[in-house]
Amino acid sequence: MYDGIINVYKPKGMTSFDVVSAMRRLTGIKKIGHTGTLDPDAEGVLVICIGEALKCVEFMTEKDKEYSAGITFGSSTDTQDASGKILEYSQKRVSVERLNEVLKTFLGKQLQKPPVYSAIKINGKKYCDLARTGKIKDGGPRERQIEIYSINMAETELNSNGEVERAVIDISCSKGTYIRTICNDIGERCGTKAHMSALLRKKSGVFSFEEAYTIESLKSLKDDGKLETAVEPFDKAYYNCRKENFSDENIKRITNGIPIKLYMVYNKKNEYEIGEYIRIYDQKERFRAVGIVKEDEKGKILKGYRIFGIQEKI
Repeated sequence: MYDGIINVYKPKGMTSFDVVSAMRRLTGIKKIGHTGTLDPDAEGVLVICIGEALKCVEFMTEKDKEYSAGITFGSSTDTQDASGKILEYSQKRVSVERLNEVLKTFLGKQLQKPPVYSAIKINGKKYCDLARTGKIKDGGPRERQIEIYSINMAETELNSNGEVERAVIDISCSKGTYIRTICNDIGERCGTKAHMSALLRKKSGVFSFEEAYTIESLKSLKDDGKLETAVEPFDKAYYNCRKENFSDENIKRITNGIPIKLYMVYNKKNEYEIGEYIRIYDQKERFRAVGIVKEDEKGKILKGYRIFGIQEKI
């Protein structure tokens, strides 16, 4: 099996770590990780990185996500989802028109306070573990900036008065966005209570749930000796970065930590932007590194950001 990426569909009831453990057993490879945790009750895309692809995890966690979230009105919970204890009830419901108005208020950049039941750490301990023991004394995680690119109502279930009891919301957002907090806050802005009752991660970067493999389908591929067909090359993680081929000499410089002086050796120096990431390939079309454009006193240079070994079977 080659170093690479597998787009796995995480089912409800499994933790993200459970999926990683299953993939280690399935492949016989220990160097495996994922690019973004999904709660046990959530399902959808969990991107698995194998071998050298683990160097891409940090970059891939920065990618935007798309979700489909179920929201139930009438009660809030301590975890902001259906797994938690109910904190408050409310008899108030809202119309479809009012809910659509409220959804529009979430568009754009904003500060979000993550829930205390989260994997965010303080002094090496997860807030969720501290919350379960009642040891949170600092008010919980700090607010962080997120961005909601789109948020739309996909489905509604109405009561006899024509008001919304449950809805499905499609959300496209930046990394670090807590969808259950969005659901909780939608309830607050509607003047009632609400919690997230279901979550599907539809997309993580370029990886979509329609193309994801279930654990069962991967086991079948292994039984047929075709597991490698599910592994995608890990340069796909950098799909939106410019691609360039370099000479063996410059590949050697980059992989040995020596910057390439773009103002001296490359005729496209003026096309590059400071801070831009570049996919670097050798003359045999092998993915060797990701570089980042910097600047010294004479002009633009390209420094190695992530260096990859020549792919061999592992």
